[in-house]
Amino acid sequence: DGNGPYQFAANLTFIVIVVLWTTILGIITFLSLALTNKLRVSLEVEKVGLDVKEHGGSAYENYISRRLSQMVSASPTFKAHGIGGSKSPKPKVETIVENDAAC
Repeated sequence: DGNGPYQFAANLTFIVIVVLWTTILGIITFLSLALTNKLRVSLEVEKVGLDVKEHGGSAYENYISRRLSQMVSASPTFKAHGIGGSKSPKPKVETIVENDAAC
């Protein structure tokens, strides 16, 4: 028989409790990280790239320079200002790695 409506009510109650528990703890965790500024990396790390900062090298260096070249050569804004195409040099992708004794 499976206890019919009683079992259904128990399961539904359990689902509601789990959803509320997860939501409340998620909000507490998110707000505590937001208030302590732990949700984002610093502006320096964001510019350099987290892979460079954490691992010492760019995971997508070839992809980025190739994609950037494609974007520059295809952009009407860049073409209007004489940037891109065969006359302008390819953009350089620089990586900055700090010596980190903690690694």
